[in-house]
Amino acid sequence: MSLDSFATAVSDPADLNGTGSIAGTKGRFKVVHIDEIDEETTKTSENEQQNHQDIKPSFVRDRSQIPTIELIKSDDDENNTEAQLAIEKEAGFLKNLYDYQGGTFMSNIDNLSTRPILSSGTQLNTLFGVYLPCVQNIIGVIVFIRLYWVIGVSGILQGMLIIGLCCLCTFLTAISLAAIATNGIVPAGGSYFLISRSLGPAVGGAVGFLFYIGNALAGGLYVLGASEILLKYTCPNKCHLFGPSIENQQSAFNHYRLYGTILLCFLGMIVFLGIKIVSRIAPFTLLIVFLSILSILVGIIKSAITPIYLPICIIEKDHIRHLLKSSVLKDNVARYCHSNVTCDGDLCPLQQVFCVDNISSTIVCNDLGNVRLINGIPGLKNSQFSNNFKSMHIEEGKIQNGLDGDPKVEVVIGIFFPSVTGIMAGSNRSGDLKDPSQSIPRGTILAVITTSIIYILIAFLLACSIQGVLLRDRDGLSVNQQLVEAVIAWPSPYVITIGALSACFGAGLQCLIGAPRLLQSVAKDDIMPVLTPFQLTFRNEPFRALLVTLFLSEISVLVANFDIVTTIVSEFFLMCYLSVNFVCFLQTLLQEPSWRPRFHFYHWFLSLLGVIVCIAIMFISSWLMALITLAVGAIVYLYIWYSGANKEWGEGLKGLPISIAHVALSHLSDQASHTKNFRPQILVFLKCLYNESQHRWMIEHENVLNLLSQLKAGKGLVILATVIEGRYDKKRDVAEQLREYLKEQMIIHKILNGFVDVLVTNNVYDGINSIMQTSGVSGFRPNTVMFDWPSSWQKYQVEEHVDDAIISYLDSIRLAENKKFAILLLKNIDSYPSLLEIQSGYIDIWWIIYDGGLLFLLAFLLQQHPVWNKCVLRLFTICLPNQEPESRQRELEEYVYNLRIQAEVHTITVADQEISAFTKYRTMTVVNSKDTNPFDIKKQHIQIERESHLQEIFQNYPPNGDRIHYTFTPSTERTFKEKRLAHTLVEDSQVRKKMHSAARLNQIILERSSDAQLVLINLPKVPRTNTNADYAYIEFVDQLCSGIYRCILVKGGGREVITIFS
Repeated sequence: MSLDSFATAVSDPADLNGTGSIAGTKGRFKVVHIDEIDEETTKTSENEQQNHQDIKPSFVRDRSQIPTIELIKSDDDENNTEAQLAIEKEAGFLKNLYDYQGGTFMSNIDNLSTRPILSSGTQLNTLFGVYLPCVQNIIGVIVFIRLYWVIGVSGILQGMLIIGLCCLCTFLTAISLAAIATNGIVPAGGSYFLISRSLGPAVGGAVGFLFYIGNALAGGLYVLGASEILLKYTCPNKCHLFGPSIENQQSAFNHYRLYGTILLCFLGMIVFLGIKIVSRIAPFTLLIVFLSILSILVGIIKSAITPIYLPICIIEKDHIRHLLKSSVLKDNVARYCHSNVTCDGDLCPLQQVFCVDNISSTIVCNDLGNVRLINGIPGLKNSQFSNNFKSMHIEEGKIQNGLDGDPKVEVVIGIFFPSVTGIMAGSNRSGDLKDPSQSIPRGTILAVITTSIIYILIAFLLACSIQGVLLRDRDGLSVNQQLVEAVIAWPSPYVITIGALSACFGAGLQCLIGAPRLLQSVAKDDIMPVLTPFQLTFRNEPFRALLVTLFLSEISVLVANFDIVTTIVSEFFLMCYLSVNFVCFLQTLLQEPSWRPRFHFYHWFLSLLGVIVCIAIMFISSWLMALITLAVGAIVYLYIWYSGANKEWGEGLKGLPISIAHVALSHLSDQASHTKNFRPQILVFLKCLYNESQHRWMIEHENVLNLLSQLKAGKGLVILATVIEGRYDKKRDVAEQLREYLKEQMIIHKILNGFVDVLVTNNVYDGINSIMQTSGVSGFRPNTVMFDWPSSWQKYQVEEHVDDAIISYLDSIRLAENKKFAILLLKNIDSYPSLLEIQSGYIDIWWIIYDGGLLFLLAFLLQQHPVWNKCVLRLFTICLPNQEPESRQRELEEYVYNLRIQAEVHTITVADQEISAFTKYRTMTVVNSKDTNPFDIKKQHIQIERESHLQEIFQNYPPNGDRIHYTFTPSTERTFKEKRLAHTLVEDSQVRKKMHSAARLNQIILERSSDAQLVLINLPKVPRTNTNADYAYIEFVDQLCSGIYRCILVKGGGREVITIFS
């Protein structure tokens, strides 16, 4: 077809489908031809020119500058309708053009989100689409109930480093995320879509699933934080229902579980009502959180003018301040914080606690003279910078005067890190953004910078305004169970309480509304079969995914320990951030051609630094949880990989195995490997048939794949090759279908490390020869070729010649010999066991011709598979009566022992001179083999007496005369024309003599190996090209193996494959 006719066909609307591609075309790539407006058409249809605008697609940096498609109003309604249809068709094409990846239009984007690219009526800008959602997700409950404690425990220096390290991690991740977002058009689908399409199905799916688990557990974390605020700081007495007081840790945990479950169910019902309800609640919670943050800052500034008086009771000992619980002082710190013995006629509380009850091992009765009442919030006017500059860590779990000890810095990092997560909230809305490529980088980075400044500023000001001992009072036990930040806030402490609860509810709703959709996105990718049920929706909501998310959130609630849950959540988020940084660094390192981010501030070093920081925080926070998280990710990865997720997403990790393979192949030479490193790399030719009734491909002898799996034990190089006769342009689709079918069969038969080669050629045997010559690369080439034995070879014989099929078959074997391939010919392959049929009995090796030890190696490899490992190896060899059979057997037994292979050795004495001729040469190779390896030809030269006709039997059978005529039995002999009779009588006599040898040897094999499950025997050398000799050779080999149940004919490649040396 000419180019003009092609353009005409494509331009015809009848040939276009809804996406603007050719309807009915086959193959992976769809080519669309866009014609410019024809001048001649313009002259003949002036009305249509008025109703349309010329559309000239141009690629501009700002997507908002892409010209939209508009319809010019016309009085003619009919022309207007036609124009609208044409425009919709062009718009569909442009949409697919922007979503184009890897030669295919992405069809599953619409399943994730339906964002019209060219319409801008309902799309969000950077502020409302990215910045505010990120800020709302980042600022959570930790800033209200743990930030002051972090800076009090760690001190200003160490605390700033901890906060800075966590913020640096998210900042570097935001830069990497910006690079991904600007590396082409951002489709709908959110952060998971960006990550998975960059990392590939297996790694991306595993990271996406971990990201989902992190979000689901974070939902429970925020509910747990709300429960703690409610029970400890809002109504500790009224909300107490059972057991000891809330001050008791176990009682508090039990109350957290109860109230947390109730709150989680309440949030679940809100989420079930739909995303619109959550969207209406989100702005109010965000506003309250901002007001709370503002009230803290105003209160700190106000303290510089008029300090707040908050009395706390301390006891100084050895220059260390020990803070006392207010409950010890009957919740009246100002009245009872003194060293008096009696108070109102009774024993004072401190005297009772330290002198009578002796609750502390650190403070004794004599230390009460150092008790002091001080102001816990001296304010900025009396700066506490120097007092709080250093850290004050106490061993985790240690009780210090009734107050829990402060954990080490490792735990502090794990507790604080969730307060900086949530940076992907903006990218999750990529389908609703007007310009994702600009909004995601700007909004995310600005949100990270804003929240980082807020954290650093609040932490620094709190450290300069509040006593260090009060900052370390995590639960507010010294100030009547009040939040420290609530005390300093202006105008009322209730602002902080309401703000903290709003932060918990807002962030919790965001997690519970986003996590189910994330799980649904993973399920819709069809990479994890177990997640298939979660693809369904109920009332446009992922109801099943929501139930699983609530279950995981409930696990966080049942753990009840807020600090432990924060560490767990940190690990899952860090894994996600680690993957984002890693994929950016890797694509830059591999110099992927498609990696061209427009974000100017990106550099590969920043991504590498982000990887290092993520790994460091993971293992610093909790090395055990880090290993567990990695193990979960590895399990999910292996599950996706074994499930056969065959997705082509153009992932960035694709270049990694290519680069590794390139380096490995560069170091592999084409030279033969050392004997110790030899392993069969098998090229097997299969005949495939198409079943018309079942409409599927079938392998003629499928047991070949079972034998390959058993021989390679699921490992090693295997190449499945088949040849299709015909022209490639006509058989291209057939070849691709057959290739996919063979790949599926490799997985079914557990051939995990293998390749498929399908060749279309005009002649089948020419294709076989081409594959043998060109298959593989560098040192990764096949060294063994496997064929089926032609079981119905008699049908190829005609009256005066042999069919070309036999000649071509043996020509392929000759080529394998010239390539120095080892050759395996399988007889009765349909009788070979499947992968589930366990064999017991014997594997017999008939060692007739020296083959480099390939017979031994094949038998040993088969024995490693569960199908054959119950079989016993037996070695048979033949010698002359005058060769001392007993001595030969002892030498062979010693040699087999040195090979480290367990096998029974049997020596058979045969008087027939012709049989002993071709066995004597090989059996004698073990003579004098005590100190050297007889298989290492390079180390010694074997001098053996050979009989003159030895080569004529196995090494060169039949004689390579120009004219040989032979049929199977003398009674059926036929002669050709009289002029050829004189030349064939001598050759016929030699052939009959050699056939007698084959029949005798076959008789011996049948007598000794009748109970064997498998027999391995040497393959005689193929004669040089000769029509009649080829047929005689086939008949000779067939007679040699006649009646054997399962037989593999083996011919070595002329090199050593096994050695007695280590």
